[in-house]
Amino acid sequence: MVLKPSELTPLTTLALAEAAVEAGLPPGALNVLTGRGRDAGAHLVGHPGVDMVSFTGSTPVGTGIAAALINSGQDCTAATRAYVQRPLYRQFVDGVAERIRSVCLGPTPEPDTDRDR
Repeated sequence: MVLKPSELTPLTTLALAEAAVEAGLPPGALNVLTGRGRDAGAHLVGHPGVDMVSFTGSTPVGTGIAAALINSGQDCTAATRAYVQRPLYRQFVDGVAERIRSVCLGPTPEPDTDRDR
């Protein structure tokens, strides 16, 4: 995974990467690419070895990223899989089930919709 933070906030992402290493993440599993979006970000998005881009930012930048993608960037980020170490599996499943049970479904305008009960 490669994270490319905003050029205005690179230190928080570097601190996250350091914490990941201290937590035992294998070397190379998380990489941080710093630099200006128009340079480093554009190279990352346009690289043929990059299979997926998840982006948060301005509409003009998003439009530029979408122009380089087959599906024009119109893809839901709906996680369908979670990789969990065997010793943590049951705890993870129970925790997700508990969290899902707390979701309140309803009409979007309602203040309690999609919030913990």
